[in-house]
Amino acid sequence: VITGAAADADDKLPENGSSFSASAEITVANPPAPVMITIHFVDEDGNQIAEDTTVTVNKNRAYDVTEEAAEKQIRKWIYDRTEGNLTGIADENKEIYVYYTQDINEDGIADKYQVKVTFRVTNGAWDDGTDEEKVAYFTKFHAEGSMAEDGTAIVDTVPAAGNRPDSGYAAGDWDAVPSHAALTADAVYTYTYIPQVIQ
Repeated sequence: VITGAAADADDKLPENGSSFSASAEITVANPPAPVMITIHFVDEDGNQIAEDTTVTVNKNRAYDVTEEAAEKQIRKWIYDRTEGNLTGIADENKEIYVYYTQDINEDGIADKYQVKVTFRVTNGAWDDGTDEEKVAYFTKFHAEGSMAEDGTAIVDTVPAAGNRPDSGYAAGDWDAVPSHAALTADAVYTYTYIPQVIQ
């Protein structure tokens, strides 16, 4: 907006050597504040597990942060889901949450879909000559075949034992039969060699 003082049509022009003054007022509109799109990488409880990513967009413009919110490779974690709009109009600041769940054994399957089975041996060794605990993970499924937290896992791999007893011991047995056991939670199985009977 510009305002000023001007001579009326009937006014005389200033004589030589005279001065003419005018004033002007200029109003400039401030640009809209930018909008922040913040992407949080969190665990299932909302705890941060990787650095946030923030994208700045002009207000009321279209945005697309699909690439910025893409799955990250985070050791011992696996992508679970995304909450929030990855595309849209930047009418206000926005928060997007990318959730990850644990994959401690790094087999590419979320731990919540698996049971952990620990095998132990006493008074001897496994048939492979070792005597340390052996740990295996088995995936839980629903009857129709989909992975599920409330599904059932079948123990289909069991370490061989019975042929390497300590001195004075003979082949024994499992405390519970692990082969083809149907599990919904973690379990421990122990193979125990029994004292040798001398006749």
